[in-house]
This record gives sequence, structure tokens and C-alpha cells, in this order.
Amino acid sequence: MNRFGLSGLAVLVFSTQQLVAQPVIETFDRFEMNWSTMKLRYFGESAVGKTLDLAEKEATDQGLLYALANVPKIRTEKGVPVENAGDIANAVTKQSYAYNTVYFSNGKVRVELESSLALALDPGRKPFTPKAVEGGESGSGNQSVVVEVSGASSPTLIKEIVDSSGELAYSSQDVSPEAYRKSLTGRWFYPNSSELKSFAGDQAIRVKASFQNGKLVVDKAAWEEARSRASKSLADGRVAFVLSSTN
Repeated sequence: MNRFGLSGLAVLVFSTQQLVAQPVIETFDRFEMNWSTMKLRYFGESAVGKTLDLAEKEATDQGLLYALANVPKIRTEKGVPVENAGDIANAVTKQSYAYNTVYFSNGKVRVELESSLALALDPGRKPFTPKAVEGGESGSGNQSVVVEVSGASSPTLIKEIVDSSGELAYSSQDVSPEAYRKSLTGRWFYPNSSELKSFAGDQAIRVKASFQNGKLVVDKAAWEEARSRASKSLADGRVAFVLSSTN
């Protein structure tokens, strides 16, 4: 996995064939930010010449210290408020777990850790306020909502969607607390990827969107139709934002 410097973020660009099998991932120095699974991965390494137990502990501690120091930096890079970044970094480390350990021939140990990307980048929100749907079956249906975003080549935090009349159509307040902790307002995918199919299913409701003056805009009638058919899915965070095709 290529790593990029702290000076900026870089999106991994894949060929058309690779897109079928790859999630949307950004890297930031040691951080791997998976926008399709909303997982944050990073690692720590020990010095050489230590016993195995001490080396594993040192690598784990070094990784956690790295996260404490650098979670605030990725929040800055993604334009997320940093006032409580230290507390969030601490929460990220407390939720971290080791998913793999690499042993080098020189005695060095690398412990690879995973935590929640949604937690690391949480921009904060107002309390959950589910919307009633008139004339729709708000409690039925398991169809996900796929938002096809024209002009988007990299993932970004979506705090809200407005409709073509300028009214607020969807925001973090529409997502239940449990779902928001896992996915914020939605996850990002490449078009036609296996990850998108696994997350959204074959019968997802598709809505086209575009960025206009810094806002994500959807057609009013199309969104109202989506909400009437999938309000429960919206509250459950079953929203997939899809990047523009690289073809």
C-alpha cells in the first residue's frame, strides 16, 4: 500500500477492472481511510532487539500514540471542526483493536490497528428528528438509497442535501444515532463496484445529484419519491454516495 505525506490527501485511483473489486480508500501518512466500510486503519512499529511480548506492546502503544497525535490532522484536512479533536482522537484509540501483526526478520514487530472512520471524522450534529412521510409507508421497505453524484472524483463529508427548490432534503438529523455512529450520513462507493452491490443491494432507489455552489443538490420530486419509499432506510443510514465514473 502506497503511503502519502502529511502535506495532503491522495485518492487511490484504480483501473476500470479494479473498480469492481475495490472500496473507496484515501490514505494520509499511516492512515488508511475506507469510505466504503467506514473503517480507519493505521499501524505502530517496535524497535528491534526486544522480546516478542515487549515488541508487540511497544508497537501497539506506538500506533495508539500516532493516532492520538494525527487524528486532529486528518480532521483539519477534511474540513471538520477541531475544537474537540483531542477528545475524539482519544475515543478513536479506545475503540481501536489489532487486526493483524507482522513479524520482521530483524525482530521488529508491526501491529496493524483498526477503528471507526465515522468517529474520527464526526463533524457533530443536532439531535435526531425523524421526518413523517405523508402517503408513504415510512416503516416498510428495505431498499437503500443510492445517490449518484456527478462531478465528484473523491469522497467528502456530506452534512446535508438540498433539493432543487433550495429546501433541506436530508441531513444528519434524519439519521438515527446508532446508524450515524457507523456511517454518518452515508458511505462512498465506486460505480458498479462489488462493495456498492453488497451495501445497497439490487433494488436500491437511485437519485442523481450534483454539487452546486458547494451544496449537494437533488431533484425535489425524485427525492420525495425516494423518501416515501425508503424513509426507514434513510433513518437507518442506508445511503450510498457514488463517485462519478472514471471511464
